[in-house]
Amino acid sequence: MSYRSIALLTVVAAVAIGPVWVERAHAQRSAATGPLQQAGAPEAEIIEANADALGLDADTLVAVKATAEAGRTAAKEQFEAMGESRKRIQALLREPLPDAAALLKEVDVLGSARTENMRSRVRTSLKIRSLLTEEQRTKFAELRTQRPERRGASLGAPIGPPPAMAVDRKEAGP
Repeated sequence: MSYRSIALLTVVAAVAIGPVWVERAHAQRSAATGPLQQAGAPEAEIIEANADALGLDADTLVAVKATAEAGRTAAKEQFEAMGESRKRIQALLREPLPDAAALLKEVDVLGSARTENMRSRVRTSLKIRSLLTEEQRTKFAELRTQRPERRGASLGAPIGPPPAMAVDRKEAGP
């Protein structure tokens, strides 16, 4: 098989598998972290778990939970909109010669949705923190540094192929 044939098959395979891999990676990320992580609700998790240590009263705890839930609801709607936008982009990319203007417009729609999602996450986080007193915020900051970071959870799809597509290196040989 010639170098060109191998290169062509590689490109065709990448184009054919790429959208499937991206969709699976997104589904894994959403299933693993869900809207809870993307909605600024890790603050709520830490606060709820440490309510006594923070000295929270019942009203503040209820307000934190309500704010987190509102953030989760907004995140769910935003993720559904981003998923639809991704599907439209993938459909356009499946065409032999996609309409560049339509494709770029949809990329802008997805980018705007992602930006709004990040703004919503930050607003939720700030609102939750504003419910705490200065002393509680200081204690919360200490508790947050003790919690291991979830690297990659909000930075994009996991690195590498999804588990269903991973190849066992022992079977693959040297």
